[in-house]
Amino acid sequence: MGGLDARYLIARLDGYRHVASLITIATPHRGTALAELVLKRPATVRRWLERLARRLSTCCCPTSPPPCWIPSHN
Repeated sequence: MGGLDARYLIARLDGYRHVASLITIATPHRGTALAELVLKRPATVRRWLERLARRLSTCCCPTSPPPCWIPSHN
């Protein structure tokens, strides 16, 4: 965590004066597929998240125990 912050410090806040090089591991310098999806199709992602929240609240916080939405393997 912090690769993008370190890069910003070096590039924009004159951190280059104090840093010879920056090595990051698994920092998404070009963004992520999920962020791209959210930006391109926000309504679709919102619907997915609403469905997921409903399922989780039904499964994890039931008022009366309904069958959980996770399929059983009988």
